[in-house]
Amino acid sequence: MTTAPFDVPVLFLVFNRPELARQVFARIRAARPTRLFVAADGPRPNRPDDEAACRECRRLAEQVDWPCEVRTLFRETNLGCRAAVSSAITWFFEQVEAGIILEDDCLPDPSFFPFCAELLERYRDDERVTTISGMGYRRPGLCGRDSYAFTTYQLIWGWATWRRAWRRYEPTLERWPYLSDPAWLRRHLGDARAACIWSQLVAAYRRQQVDTWDYPWNFSCWAHGGLGIVPAVNLVDNIGFGPGGTHTTEGDSQLAPATALPFPLRHPRRVKCNRRLDREYERLYLPAERPRPGWRAALVRRWRNARCFAKRGAEILAWALRARQAFARARRLDLPGQDYYHLGRRIGWRLLAARVSMGPQLLACPVSSTRYFEFDFARRALAQDGFAPRRCLDVSSPFLFSFDVARRRPGIQVRMLNPDPRDWRLTRQMAAILKWPGIAPVGVGVEALDDEPPATWDAVWSLSVIEHVAGAAGDDRDAVRRMWQAVRPGGRLILTVPTDRRSWDEFRESDEYGTQAAAGASRRCFFQRFYDEQAIAERIVRTIGIAPARQEWFGEKANGHFHAYVARWRRAGMAATRDDPLDVAANYQIYPSFAAMPGAGVCGLLFLKPETAGAEARVLGKPT
Repeated sequence: MTTAPFDVPVLFLVFNRPELARQVFARIRAARPTRLFVAADGPRPNRPDDEAACRECRRLAEQVDWPCEVRTLFRETNLGCRAAVSSAITWFFEQVEAGIILEDDCLPDPSFFPFCAELLERYRDDERVTTISGMGYRRPGLCGRDSYAFTTYQLIWGWATWRRAWRRYEPTLERWPYLSDPAWLRRHLGDARAACIWSQLVAAYRRQQVDTWDYPWNFSCWAHGGLGIVPAVNLVDNIGFGPGGTHTTEGDSQLAPATALPFPLRHPRRVKCNRRLDREYERLYLPAERPRPGWRAALVRRWRNARCFAKRGAEILAWALRARQAFARARRLDLPGQDYYHLGRRIGWRLLAARVSMGPQLLACPVSSTRYFEFDFARRALAQDGFAPRRCLDVSSPFLFSFDVARRRPGIQVRMLNPDPRDWRLTRQMAAILKWPGIAPVGVGVEALDDEPPATWDAVWSLSVIEHVAGAAGDDRDAVRRMWQAVRPGGRLILTVPTDRRSWDEFRESDEYGTQAAAGASRRCFFQRFYDEQAIAERIVRTIGIAPARQEWFGEKANGHFHAYVARWRRAGMAATRDDPLDVAANYQIYPSFAAMPGAGVCGLLFLKPETAGAEARVLGKPT
């Protein structure tokens, strides 16, 4: 028996199988964790034998005979598999930062515990990794010569994770409607059959036809691009197959018998999905593939796909040529931020070659609407007075500006926060394809800055973002406060916000970024705020406590032009953006003041944080 204490918290989930629970508890006792959490669902009302069995399982918490802090969560009523397990894990991570989860039918090998401990520490801050599993497959060599590999699937027969990953768990899946889209799943999973099956599983779960918690855990991780770890050998025996199981009532585990994993661990060189592991999971646990259609049907389908591709390709080409002509005319009108147009097209070609869906869009519309001014202003503000930042923070801005900063400034580090899972995943995919150093996309919002040391970033920018902030994460003033506190003394904060002749809030029928809450009986969702000069002074300048070092106004020449463009865009979609360069160059201009602007526009703001500690204290002490 191991005598050294094990410092990783363990959550032990039990129900009504005391003979199995005793076996798993014996392995936990051998590991001697210093903190043990025991959670148990209540007995089922229609099963009279449950009460005694549940009581016997709960007594295991009284048999801890080593130095250990024990906490229990015993339900009086039966919640069912979905609610009981997920709520227990939430309870667990309300008290710990990272830990191991074992159910009463998951019998771990002794090497499972140090395996989880080492990887929990190694990938503690790596947002790409969401699950450390003890499950391993029968087929040898799937992990190569490494001790483990990464997979799309989150395997939960003995596993470990972090609070930062579990907080993204969404049991209802309401925030991610695209998860049921077979096309999105096919791109994510890399397999058409698996995509079709999982889209059906998503639909069944949403109809509450499946009582489980692990499907939404997989889906929540997929929405944020999370990867799971699978060991080279199986470290956990599932001993729960049989009549007493909830979902494993028949057959036997298709995993190899649990064996010890040799140490020291051989770590993979890169955090990258191993598609062979994905295919092995699908072979073992997804239904068998349906018979393929005959050759005639396959030929017809390919012919139709080719026609559709040719038609779509012709449309994209015509669109791109029209946009190119619009830009050529805009150059003669002195369009600001012209080089961003060329950068966007350059990236578009790279993405098109890599078969990324964003590629054609960037070719046709590299920069949209007032982004030309916003990017140009932000670049000038960042370089003002020869400023040379090394550590920069981008709070949910359009990706093109940060990519340009990283490209132009060797050695710079740009961390990109983005709470929108779709946008964040795409940004991370583009960063991997381009291979420009210094770019680190992270799938969190501005509220994550509360957990970091203040005053650590040389420069922080947020372009056309804070106007969208509302709801549980706070409003725009909270976002500005967090960003300002993140700036080091001598650093700078760059913001852009939309403006109008009066300040007003825009509501839409749908939550376009998946981050807002519906308001009122109409169920409309807050979309953005338009600022006037007074709103900028009260909501932004007063929150920071000092006047901006630079403030520029860029707006439409004729009142109503911008809102007419937005209405046209909402009707026609991306087709309305092909003339953006010409539209911005011909119908917008820089103004000397807010009073000179006839209608809607954009305000660019640059704030410089004082160098001295006394001045810094006075700045941060201003009321908000």
